[in-house]
Amino acid sequence: MSQPELFYLPPSPFSWRAKWALDAAGISYKCSPYGFSPFYLGELPDQAGGGLLTDLTDIARWADAHSSSPGQLFPADRLKEVDRWLQAADALLSLFRREMAVAGLKEPRIVDSMLPPGLSGLSLVVARYSVRCIFQRLATKYKQDDAAAQADQVAGDLAAAAAAIAAHPAKLLLPGSSRLTYAEIALASAMNKAAEVNKPLLPAAAAASGGGAAVSAAAPETMADCMPVVQQLLQWARDTAQQHWAAGASMPSL
Repeated sequence: MSQPELFYLPPSPFSWRAKWALDAAGISYKCSPYGFSPFYLGELPDQAGGGLLTDLTDIARWADAHSSSPGQLFPADRLKEVDRWLQAADALLSLFRREMAVAGLKEPRIVDSMLPPGLSGLSLVVARYSVRCIFQRLATKYKQDDAAAQADQVAGDLAAAAAAIAAHPAKLLLPGSSRLTYAEIALASAMNKAAEVNKPLLPAAAAASGGGAAVSAAAPETMADCMPVVQQLLQWARDTAQQHWAAGASMPSL
């Protein structure tokens, strides 16, 4: 088998999910950054065909089928349980993206935190406009008629995950399992992305330079301060994210 190549967006939790699945399956592969968005905030277009897998679950299933221990990531008798945690991970990321986009449209310093360093003048103005457009698209795409119900669902999922991990001697999600599955990979990647909102925002003076709006002295200091729904979930993520890998593997990274 020729060495597969993974095209990834470095900050994307979906890229982490694909990479960790390949790592857990012991697949040797090449990594290449995907240059679709200059700020890695966009999403991959559908480019199926020609042996190219674009669906994350398809990538993970391919890795599982070609591993030395097929069935580790997707145990045949536990597929419904794996899918349950995959849906929980996707719900968390959906909530995170919506809250991030809404907060970014209100707080200029969140926009600036997404920009590459060294921009000034017209390039800074264009970059800020581009990020705001992306935030607007994400806010529309992930809009929920009942955002409070979605937040309650995510909180319930995380509470259930915490209980499952606490009851498992190896700190895994599936009762009775002895090895890492795609369930842990999906939820851990989502939690690590949500935890990024602890990133400090630029000082008001720095954010206002280059034509940006001024920020009051009482402005939030981190993204989490702008995203109260996500902030409520962070303590659980901080306390448990590393435990998903207590079965013998350290947390992978890109």
